[in-house]
Amino acid sequence: VPTVPPRPPLVDAGEFDPSVDLDVARIYDDPPICGRLPSRLSWSPDGSQLAYLRRSTSGKREPGNELWVHELTGQRARPLVRDPEINVSGFAWAGAGKLVYWFDGDLYLLHIDGETRRLTETEQAEGALVVSEDGSRLAYVRGHDVYTMDLATGAETRITSDGTAERSYGGVTWVYGE
Repeated sequence: VPTVPPRPPLVDAGEFDPSVDLDVARIYDDPPICGRLPSRLSWSPDGSQLAYLRRSTSGKREPGNELWVHELTGQRARPLVRDPEINVSGFAWAGAGKLVYWFDGDLYLLHIDGETRRLTETEQAEGALVVSEDGSRLAYVRGHDVYTMDLATGAETRITSDGTAERSYGGVTWVYGE
């Protein structure tokens, strides 16, 4: 007959750590009582790594996002982008060992084991990033028009040229969100 280990007793309200201030302001404050939680979790194409954003306030007036990766082999997490001046606003895997991330409206290609290469440097921000299945090409929106980029060469191709505030390509407008 299999044995079932006993359950730990339930914690009642009197057993909480009295040093934790549980007033309403503290419950909704930053960092949360449970600590800083990762966001935008994304598995690598081969499933061996998990990338995510982590909030940081080190050296900044406003909290920013750091880009981290957790490697399943060895069970270790390490920062990929942890500069106090860089606030990563999003990222996408571009094949095994490569990520494309957004910072200050531009795109950057990051090889997990080293180098980072700036992909765009424009006045208008890039958005709505899609990476090809093989990780060799990007598609994104800039100024209501769609662009593609070959990651090997950095060559950018403009797909549409008549995008306006009234005619936006590659993204949804407020009407679709409603």
